[in-house]
Amino acid sequence: RRVKEMCGRYGVGFLLNCMSELMDYSERRTRQAIAAVPEGSYTHQDLMDDDHFTDEPIPIVATLTVSHTPEPNLLVDFAGTGGPARCGINLTREGTLAAVYWVLKGIIALDIPVNDGFHRAIKVVAPEDCMLNPRPPSPVGARYETVTLVVDVLLGALGQALPQKAIAASHGTHGIGFAGRGGRYFIYYETVGGGTGGTAFKDGLDCCHNTSNLPIEAAELEFPLHVECLEYVPDSEGAGQFRGGLGVRKSWRILHDSYINTQSVRHTVHPQGLFGGYEAQACRIVLNAGKSDESLLPRLSTLVEVCPGDVLSVVTPGGGGLGPPEERDPERVLRDYRNGKVSLARAQSVYRVAIDAETGQVDLEATRHLRQPGPDTGSPPAPGAGRS
Repeated sequence: RRVKEMCGRYGVGFLLNCMSELMDYSERRTRQAIAAVPEGSYTHQDLMDDDHFTDEPIPIVATLTVSHTPEPNLLVDFAGTGGPARCGINLTREGTLAAVYWVLKGIIALDIPVNDGFHRAIKVVAPEDCMLNPRPPSPVGARYETVTLVVDVLLGALGQALPQKAIAASHGTHGIGFAGRGGRYFIYYETVGGGTGGTAFKDGLDCCHNTSNLPIEAAELEFPLHVECLEYVPDSEGAGQFRGGLGVRKSWRILHDSYINTQSVRHTVHPQGLFGGYEAQACRIVLNAGKSDESLLPRLSTLVEVCPGDVLSVVTPGGGGLGPPEERDPERVLRDYRNGKVSLARAQSVYRVAIDAETGQVDLEATRHLRQPGPDTGSPPAPGAGRS
């Protein structure tokens, strides 16, 4: 009705010309933005943990080719990507396009209106029947797991072209579902935050959610669950000149016979660092941690029976680091130590910063010694904290 009113007020021809000009404007601006990216091809790869039926990781590969002639344009080619998977982690072509446009909008086109003109300068190629362009009836119910990795792959490729805007890999996505059984029926699904990747100019975000976070009090009022903890996990970040954000630990005590299901990524493949940054801790989902019946749950599961008193814990990954951690400002390391985010041992062995535990200050002379080039003068990085 409003469009008809506009046509009546301005005339159909005038209105169509305005729409056309807006799309042409977006195209011009997008091509100008692409012209500011150095010409060349930039390839990056990450891995999906598995397809649930085997332990084989699935590669996700993206090559970004930037051309300035005959006019600026960008080709995104996912050749080399595996799949399709037998479980629901496949991503439809439309979802793949959305991920590409999402990343490019955020990195090179922040103030450009997104419309068909924005799309004209960008071509996306996903081989038919790969995980990012599957044929029906390939299952796609858990496709957001794959979206998060596609975003990290694209950011890794763009970071080669625009290192001043680089962002290391983030934690992925981690969903936990609860459903009642035995007379009380309810369904509750929650995603748990984790760390985002370090950037070229600042640290990643601690405990970042990609969906809304239901307050603990509201969840406990509505469902037979008691949240025992929600806390940062020290040393879970990917170390770097700009570190990744921290992952979190969240634990629920079950108060009624229930089922749980899990839908999560980055359990065996850690979030990558960039430019000498370290990878972050991987994800773990544990039932009754520290007890005799402790069990590690798979990243994809359904209808796992739990009883009153059982405790489910999720420990999410941090984000990858960017740049060598030994180049991090010692005062930043000290601040992280004082805030309980980085341990004294990690400050010394990974960041090469000596902190006097008694005074709570950086020992500048010892730090200079630790950071001298030559043989390793500290302890090796903790498992899962390797360079990427």
